[in-house]
This record gives sequence, structure tokens and C-alpha cells, in this order.
Amino acid sequence: MSKYGVLVAWTNNVGDEIQTIAAWALLPRVDCFIDRDNPRIDSKCASAKVIFNGWFTYGWRSWVLDEKIIPLFISLHIAPHVVDLLLGKDRVKQYFKSYEPVGGRDLYTVVIMNRYGIKSYFSGCLTLTLGVSLQRLKKSSMGYILTAFNSPLLKRRVLNVLKNRYNVLDIHDSHYFLSTWRLPFVWKLWRRYGLNVAVLEEFLYKLDMPLARSMRLQRRFFKAMLQLGLVANADLVITSRLHIALPAVSFGIPVIFVHENLRDPRFWGLLDFVYPVTPAKFFNLVELVGKKEWTVRNWNRLEELRENLIARVKDFVKD
Repeated sequence: MSKYGVLVAWTNNVGDEIQTIAAWALLPRVDCFIDRDNPRIDSKCASAKVIFNGWFTYGWRSWVLDEKIIPLFISLHIAPHVVDLLLGKDRVKQYFKSYEPVGGRDLYTVVIMNRYGIKSYFSGCLTLTLGVSLQRLKKSSMGYILTAFNSPLLKRRVLNVLKNRYNVLDIHDSHYFLSTWRLPFVWKLWRRYGLNVAVLEEFLYKLDMPLARSMRLQRRFFKAMLQLGLVANADLVITSRLHIALPAVSFGIPVIFVHENLRDPRFWGLLDFVYPVTPAKFFNLVELVGKKEWTVRNWNRLEELRENLIARVKDFVKD
């Protein structure tokens, strides 16, 4: 009988647990939890089938898959600053080629994979399947607009213009408030010495690791499920966070996606399902938030991607 595994990431980002839940919900069961940034398994999970989805990777320096793992590369995003550091290694590139085609979460990853000679296709994000796999989370409209932002300044500005007009529920989508990313001296050092972004991210990831690992997986998944429940029952979502936006549209909740850089490679091909606006444009249309009949954009295309994602996972788990 096959064994199955999912990835876990020891970070401050609740979105990583949402990626894990999206994979978990499509598997018959989960026997193994594999560290996304250091994918090793013990002997009891030899030959485990593991879905590799989400953001990659803080572990670019030594990232190599255990030969015991049987991977499904789907809904994968390779961060731009680690592309050459990761795919430039022949053993990593050959491993990906052994399991072609690789499903790119975004069109940027598809372009990069193909550039390195790895066959790839646009799979979309696995979180687009949550509206099917976790349909039970959606009860009925609760009459609120849900907001979630990474930038405290943008969050404050959006809430200031919305709170007196609408019923707004704002969520904090990190596991803990204290993070090395928020320490001013880190960014001062980075600017002063011109540190490589990949090296800086690796350094901060390792600094955050003790705090991240102090939080039990059960608690991390509980927060992610609670967040998904709030998303699934909103009337409208306004966010700058991709891991909020894509589960929302999967549940049929329209999304206004507010971001300074809508050309970010992470978003290529995924903004077709939301209403993408810059902060300046959003504040000009705020009066329309409660008046316009918002719907999920390109719903038929979303369903097509979702069906293909589910079909590929079903084919992968077959014995």
C-alpha cells in the first residue's frame, strides 16, 4: 500500500500551511511530513508519494531530494532570486527532468523551467482546489468584507477608508508578530552592504527557525483552517496576499487584489481571477466597493485549471 506525504515549511507565513492543506485534502491520507526547504524522510516513509507545491526555496544551498521520495511537482513557484542558484545545479535540474512535466504555479516559473530545458506547463495554484476539497467550510454569507495585508501602512490606510462604510473583518495572516523580517537593523545592513537577496533571505529564515519550530504543527494548521473558514464565508475579499486571494476565488468569493507591484513574477497568470489594482487606484474606487456587483473573474478558466489539478493528483495517487 502506498504511503503519502505533504510539505511543511517552518516560517511565519500562514500561507505555507494553506499550501499544505490544499495538498493534504486531495490525498487519501498523510503518512509523512516533509520539510519543504530540507526534503529528507526517514526509513518508515520510504517510497512515499509527496506533492511538491508552493514557494521554493530558502534551502537553495543544499536543496536536493531524497531518492526515497516519489514527487509530484505541481503548483510550483521558483523564487526569482534563487533560480540560477537552484536550477544551475545539474543534479537538481536532472531531478526535475526525471519527473517532467513540472506544473508551474505561475507563468514565470513555466518560462524559467523551459529556459533551463525542463518541460513545464501552467498548472495554476493548488489552493484553487480548496473550494471543492473543503467545500464544507462554506456555510452562508456572513455579510462582511475580509481584508488581509502584509504592509502595516497599507492595512491602516485601507481600514481607515472602509471601516466607517462597511462591515470589515481584518485578519493577521502571520503566525507571530515578532519576526526578523521586521527588524529595521537587518534592512539597514542589507542596504549598506548590498547583500545578495538569496543570502539575506536564507540568513533571516535561519534566525526565525527557533521561533517557527516552537509552534506545534497542530496549532499552525488550526490557524490556517480558521483563516480559510473566514475567507470562505466573506462577501468580498480585499487583500495583497496571494494565499488569501486564491483560496477566496476557489470558494466563489470575489477578490480585489491591492498591490504596489502587479508585475511581480509570482502573480503572472494568477491575477486573471481577481480585480488587480494599485493602492492609488483602489482609493479612487473605494465608493464602488459596496455598490458594484462583484463576481469572480474568468470563472470557467478557473474551473478548468481546478479540474486539471485534481485529475493530475488523482492519477498520481493511484496504486
